[in-house]
Amino acid sequence: MHAFPESIAMSMFLEFSSLAINIRQRLNEIRAVQRQLDAKDVSHDKESIFHSLLQSDQPEIEKTPERLAQESVPLAGAGTYTAAWAMTLEVALPNPLAHVALGALEQLPYLTAVIKEGLRLSLGLSSRLPRIMVDKIIKFQSWEIPTGVPVSMTIPLVHLNEKTFLTPAPSILNGSRNCLGINLAWAELYIGIGTLLRRLGKLEVRGSSDLGRMELFETNVGDVEVADGLFPLVKAGSKGVRVKLFK
Repeated sequence: MHAFPESIAMSMFLEFSSLAINIRQRLNEIRAVQRQLDAKDVSHDKESIFHSLLQSDQPEIEKTPERLAQESVPLAGAGTYTAAWAMTLEVALPNPLAHVALGALEQLPYLTAVIKEGLRLSLGLSSRLPRIMVDKIIKFQSWEIPTGVPVSMTIPLVHLNEKTFLTPAPSILNGSRNCLGINLAWAELYIGIGTLLRRLGKLEVRGSSDLGRMELFETNVGDVEVADGLFPLVKAGSKGVRVKLFK
């Protein structure tokens, strides 16, 4: 996609417009930080992650503004959108208005299962994510993949695989690409979902101390199914998952 002139790419891919603007903003921010560091300017009030990266012992080729701007996109996405997309309580939390203790929420098996399923279905991208092994041959079953050859797999094919998940439609990454803010992401999900579900029930299941109830509003399976080959977007015209609140 980066081989296209930006004006052409933005007309062909609607999603690319906001992405290109985001990358350009990050690029300008990184260059400003680089100028501060080159001038040994210590007057800035607070540092961003780019200050740390530019002063790290990484090879210089890994610290170019263009390289860091590209890396900032998945960094921001992993730290915000993924947790936001995925967001027995009455006994564990008797008072729905009390502050929720993270430790108490982490001990609830069913809530944990709900969050994990939400993460599995919260696809970061629907396109292929290539990986290149530069220092050794990859062995897969009876095949050997030479060094330098891109290997890729789409997240939906893995997360919605019926051989792994018996009913995949109705995990957080591991390895070198693991989520840097994994503990914060888990805390956001536990506290956000736990608080919401403790205070609001539904028509069929409602506790005596619930503050209200929720019902899906004009929402069907098509509003959550992936319908795009690059980003995990739903069908055109969908208004997403909508909920009605009742007292």
